[in-house]
Amino acid sequence: MATPMYKVSPVAPIDGQIDLPTCMYRMAPLQGGSVDSSASASQGSTSAQLSSTESFASLEQRQLATIADLKDIQREVLSLASRLNIALPPMPGTTSDQQIVVHASPNQPPTAVIVLFRLLAQQLPVTTAVYLHSSLKSLSPALAGILSTVHVVPEAKASQAIRLVIVWREVSGDEPYMVVRSHSSGSAQCSVRGQQNIGRYLCRAYLSGLYEGRGAVESLEIDNILSSIYLNLQPGSQASSKEQVAALKQANVLLGRNNFLVGDRLSVADVLLYSLISVSSAALGNNVKAWVKRLAADSVMSCAAV
Repeated sequence: MATPMYKVSPVAPIDGQIDLPTCMYRMAPLQGGSVDSSASASQGSTSAQLSSTESFASLEQRQLATIADLKDIQREVLSLASRLNIALPPMPGTTSDQQIVVHASPNQPPTAVIVLFRLLAQQLPVTTAVYLHSSLKSLSPALAGILSTVHVVPEAKASQAIRLVIVWREVSGDEPYMVVRSHSSGSAQCSVRGQQNIGRYLCRAYLSGLYEGRGAVESLEIDNILSSIYLNLQPGSQASSKEQVAALKQANVLLGRNNFLVGDRLSVADVLLYSLISVSSAALGNNVKAWVKRLAADSVMSCAAV
């Protein structure tokens, strides 16, 4: 049998039994009533708290249902505006304080991004600027004026516009990257690298009719195209020549079904793939050739062949 190591005499004499507290403190119910030590009062307080919890749960469910309904309405409005080719006004606070800066190499101009800039300028007020980084000594006139055809707002309204900026510089791997800045605070979000990801961002933020505003099915088809065909054809791709040929064949099949890669309207997949295929020396199928010819006739898409 174990024995205590040592004994300590009481610091102060204790008479009788001490009632230890069962809680840190008592608090009156938030919904009213008073704290009563009797059993009946305790039961009443518990019932009131349960009833209040159920009320809050019911309120939360109604709020979640309302949010879901609003999101459904938003998707329907975006889809309808896209079908009718209507430019919706920007949401308050989403445009006037943003500067979209794309850093790019002259070796691989981000032509798809420029096309998206042009489309963005048709729907929202924008201003533009082109800069030459000190890492480069010269720039061709075509690249220096690559944003000259983007419609900009008058200087008086510049404070209410999105600022689109291209910075020509030496970029690692010649892959462009984008940073979105705030005019007022100067703070920057994390950078987005690659034309595909920049295109996704711009369409999610401003040009939903080219991407997620097309509905769940078509936006999924766009994602599949960007994750297969575009990745195999983009500069620096590690895809084999067979995989690239297969990607072009897949595009030819899709364009044999519709006028565009997804449905009968332009999407971000068309913009991104056209910027690659229009300057490619690869053998193209008849459907792809017809598609390239149609897009080349569009003044907005013309810069993709720089």
